[in-house]
Amino acid sequence: FALVRPPGHHATQKPVGFCYFNTVAITAKYLKKQRNLERIAIVDWDIHHGNGTQDLTFDDPNILYLSLH
Repeated sequence: FALVRPPGHHATQKPVGFCYFNTVAITAKYLKKQRNLERIAIVDWDIHHGNGTQDLTFDDPNILYLSLH
């Protein structure tokens, strides 16, 4: 469990708004590759959708992204 702020959840391959790095997506990909975690769930609760995190994790069936906005 990690409580991360700011998540940078709008940043994709480039900065969007005030989000320069998508720390949640970077961490999820790091944990899969370096720590050999098989499945990861990201629960994003914010006032609006984290489109960057969705875009960066969409094609990985082992990362579940939930946005509660």
